[in-house]
Amino acid sequence: PEDSGTSDTPILYACFNQEGATISGGRRITGWKAADVNGRKVWAVELPDVKAGKWYPRQLFVNNERRPRTRLPKEGYFEFAGLPQMTDKTPWNEGQTEAAFKASDIKKWRNLGDVEVVALHFWIESRLPLAEVNEAENIAKFARKSTFRLTDAHSAGQFARYCVENVFEALDSPGQWYVDRPTGMLYYMPMPGETPEDTTVIVPQLRQLLCGVGDRKNDRPVKSFVFLGIDRSHADW
Repeated sequence: PEDSGTSDTPILYACFNQEGATISGGRRITGWKAADVNGRKVWAVELPDVKAGKWYPRQLFVNNERRPRTRLPKEGYFEFAGLPQMTDKTPWNEGQTEAAFKASDIKKWRNLGDVEVVALHFWIESRLPLAEVNEAENIAKFARKSTFRLTDAHSAGQFARYCVENVFEALDSPGQWYVDRPTGMLYYMPMPGETPEDTTVIVPQLRQLLCGVGDRKNDRPVKSFVFLGIDRSHADW
C-alpha cells in the first residue's frame, strides 16, 4: 500500500528516457566448459545449488529465446496403452500413479527421477516424474498421482497422449538442454554459431516477478500505479 498512488496522482514506474529495463526472475549462467555427451559436443557447467537439492531448473533462455528441454518423441506424442488401476467405475477426476506404455516408448533412462512424463488429458497437463519403469511388462510408475484420469476427455477407452521431458540420452539436437540433479551439471547443445563469449544464458529461478499485497484488515489496498515499457522476463512456472 505504501507504494500505491491515488486516483488523482497515480504512481508511474517507467524507464528513464525510454532507455528500456527488464525485471528478470532468472540467474545468468557463466563458466561454461566444453564436454561430450552422447557423442556430441556440448557446453557444461556445474550448478552447486542444483547438486545440493536447493534448485531444479525447468526452463532456460539463450539470448532471450526459450530453449527446449530434451523431449521424446521429437514431434507429436506417445499414447498410453492402458491404465492398470482403472476400472469401469473409475471416475474421470480420479488420477493414477501408473500406466502401461507401448514397447520402447519409455525406458530405464539415466536419472529416472529427473524424467517427467507430460500427459495431456481433459483440459490440463499432468507432469509426472518417473519412479519406476518395468520394461518387461511395459509399466511406468509415477512419483505422484495424475490430476485426473489419464484418458483423453471423457472417453475411458481412449488413453491420454503424452511426451517425455528431460531425458539425458535424448540430448542430441542443437538448442536442447538437460539438467543432471545428482551431479548438479547443466548441459546445453549450442545452436550453430553460438559461443559462450557472445551468448547470454539465463535460467529462471523466481516464480513471481511482482507481488502486490494489500492490507484488507485496515482497508489499505494496492492501487493506482502503472508499469510502462518495463519488460518482465524469465519467470519460472
